[in-house]
Formats: sequence, structure tokens, C-alpha cells
Amino acid sequence: MARVITRRTASTAGSRQTACGSCHHASDRLDARAKTHLRVALIGSPNVGKSALFNRLTGRYVTVSNYPGTSVEISRGAGLIGERHVEVLDTPGLYSLTSTTEEQRAVRRFLLDGGADVLVQVVDAKNVPRMLALTLQLVELGRPMVVAVNMMDEAQRLGLVLDAPGLSQRLGVPVVPIVAVEGSGISDLKRAILAATRGPVPLPPVYGNGVGAAIRAVRAELTGTYPVDGAALAALLIQGDAEVVSAVREREADRGARAVAVARAYAAGFAEPPAYRVAVERQHAAERLAAGVVRSTNGRRAEWGSKLGRLLARPVTGIPVLLLVVYLGLYQFVGQFGGGTVAALRNTRVYEQLGLPFGVYGTDGYIDNSWFSLWGETGTLGLLFYLWVYLGLFAYALRLHRRSQDAFTRSLALGFAAAQIGIAFNALLSTLLEIRTSAY
Repeated sequence: MARVITRRTASTAGSRQTACGSCHHASDRLDARAKTHLRVALIGSPNVGKSALFNRLTGRYVTVSNYPGTSVEISRGAGLIGERHVEVLDTPGLYSLTSTTEEQRAVRRFLLDGGADVLVQVVDAKNVPRMLALTLQLVELGRPMVVAVNMMDEAQRLGLVLDAPGLSQRLGVPVVPIVAVEGSGISDLKRAILAATRGPVPLPPVYGNGVGAAIRAVRAELTGTYPVDGAALAALLIQGDAEVVSAVREREADRGARAVAVARAYAAGFAEPPAYRVAVERQHAAERLAAGVVRSTNGRRAEWGSKLGRLLARPVTGIPVLLLVVYLGLYQFVGQFGGGTVAALRNTRVYEQLGLPFGVYGTDGYIDNSWFSLWGETGTLGLLFYLWVYLGLFAYALRLHRRSQDAFTRSLALGFAAAQIGIAFNALLSTLLEIRTSAY
């Protein structure tokens, strides 16, 4: 039986377990390594803003390398947190430790090998309850950890409120609200990362419906030395994970016979497939964690906004809406109203009522076409109208570029903004050339 070390526990949705001393040497290694440099890994599902946070924590120079034995790329950058030099790793998106794609298997192997001193899970603030299942799997690893709840500004616009201290107390790890693209909360996150290196590592959560008892029983049979806590390995053994079975056979004195046998016995006793049973109980624990700490202040508005977002994200419904916006916004508004209605105003006294500068009017009180008829048949007001439209689109594109978490969307928005500047400049240049021609 492994030697058991009693450590401070934290309040959570259930009670916490004590940690297996022989299965866990993270704190000892971290104390020695902390004197030199700190390795921080950004973990999270796709599209939660890991890259934006990576850019905030690192400098300009980033290296991209493959995880050993794979073609999976991991971005690495250097930075400073306080006076500590840190290496930050931006890992591919991960939904679960039981994922099957090559990228996600590489991230899992990195985690199970204890590849980082501190784990920073990046969570979408709009979907905290759904992402806590992965949080619990990372907590099972028993590594120093921080949860960064990103895109808090978007969550607040949807009326979502997060009790970060309450969630932190339940999980036993720091929870820091941030807006990575704006830099909000980054200083608090850096302090939390340093604090995680000095504080106790999180203790494994307890699950119900027989899953918690199975994990504890299998964990008790793991007497070898592992980079992570035995709870994470026990959960994967119960699910029959072949890679973890091989690792246990290499590290156990009995070639893992006892631990694997206990895991298979508990798995056989479940009415459902073990992977399904564990996933369901973990999701139930995640829901209990989120209860009361994540709430909505305008539920109907958030619900309709979420539904609309899903509809617009689907090609079947999104493309027709895009075509409708182009037709109404560009053809009807800009073309018909701007080129027709506004141009017609040049034959009225509306210019005089708007107080245009002296010299615009001819002797009859109407527009003097000889030297101030701008941009063809549209006139001065038409030019101002078009510039207003293009500059408005430019401002929207810049806002989208600044707030988007997706690199492709940011690049597309930047290109669109540049195009609007080009169109506006072309309009002004054409106008000036026409003025000069009219003057002669």
C-alpha cells in the first residue's frame, strides 16, 4: 500500500480525497525547478482564446515545434511573470483526456508525462458549466493549476454572472476572470500562476454512482512513481485505456496486474460502458460545481442570443442572411438611397439649409456645378454619405479584429478594414481630380 500524505483540502461539490505519496512527486520537482524557470501550459477546448492569451503572456518571438514522435505542432514562447522567466506552451484544443485525434492524444500524453509546471485551463465564460468536465479531469492530474475564464465581456453582455471566488473554493484551484484580447485580468492571472507554484496542488474530486469508489480502489493499487496523481490514471484504467495500461505495467512491481484487475472488475460491474458511466458522473459533478456560481440576469435574452448565434453559424441559415444583408445594406441603402435619394437632394435648397461653406452656391441659389459638384452626379452630400458608410464599415472591421478569438476571422477583418480605407481613399482622390478638372 502506498504511503499516504494528508494535505489541506478545499470545499467542493463533494469531499476530497487524500493524495497518494508514491504516485505524486509534482510538488517536489516543482520546488527544485522553480529556482530556474517555469513552464506554463495553456490547456482548453478549441476557440476559447488560448492563442490570444498566449500572445499576452509571451514576447514577439515564438517557436513552433512538433511534439516528440508526432506531427502535432506546439507553439512555445518566453515571457516574464514578475521576476520569473517562464516558457509558455500553447497546446492544441482538447475536449477530454479520452479524445482520439492525434492532436488531442499528443496533448494528453504531454499532460500525463507531467510536461508543465503549471496548467492554465482557458475556459469560455459563456459556457462555463459545459467546460467544467475537462476542468475536473485536469484537477485529477494533481498538478499546480489555474482556471482562466476568458471572454468575460461577452458573457456580461449576455447577462451571465460568474462568482469566481465561489467556484475557486469549490474546485480548490484559483479561478481568474480575464478578457485576453483586451489584456483585462492578465496581471491577476500572472499572480495566480506564481501562487500556484507555492500553494498545495488540487486534490482529486469525488464522484457518485460507484465511479468514485472505483477510482479510489484502483488508485490505492498504484504503488509506482508517476508524474501525475494516481486518480487520473485510475479513471483511465477503468475505461480500459490501452496507453495507460501499458504505462502502469512499466512502472508497477507486479507489472500492473493488481491495478488492472481491480479496474476491470469495477468496469464489469457497471450497467453501462465504463467510458459512458465515468463521463456522465463527471458531468453531474460539473453541474453541481456550476450551480449557484454561474447565473443569468436576463435568461430569455441570453437564450435568444445564443439561438441566433447558432443559426447564423450554420451555412444553411447563415448564407441566406448574409445575402440579405448585402442586398439591403449595400444595394438598397448605399446604392438606391445613397446614389438616388441623396443625389436628388443636390437639386434642392437642402444644401443651403445645412449651412455649407460660402462659395458652394451659384447666382440662382442652387449648386454651382462648375466647381463644387463632387463625385460625379452624387454631389457633396453624397460624397459625405459614402465616406460615412465606408468609415463605419472600417470601424466595425477593426472592432471585429480586436475582439475576435479566431485567427482566421481576425485576418479577414483586418483585410476588410484595409479594403474600406482603400475605397474611401479612391473616392476622395476621384473627387479631388474632378474638382481640379472643373476648375479649368
